[in-house]
Amino acid sequence: MKYLFMIAAIALSTNALAIDDSDVAIAEDYRYDQQLDIHKVIKMEPIPRVCGVVKTYMTYEDSEGHRHVLRYSVLGDGCSDN
Repeated sequence: MKYLFMIAAIALSTNALAIDDSDVAIAEDYRYDQQLDIHKVIKMEPIPRVCGVVKTYMTYEDSEGHRHVLRYSVLGDGCSDN
């Protein structure tokens, strides 16, 4: 019984690996001269609680429905005046 469960788990996990990754986008670095076509924001990573400039990510769809991941710099949320 234990072996049957292991075989089923392996079959399901290899099936998950075969999912089409055509929507998965490689992150591109933001440039200030870049003209972005953002139709819909899918996900924005939270700003880290550090003091300083850090990289973060935004996933969005353009007007043609293509998904993009944008890496950009942001000032961390952990700075204080103390």
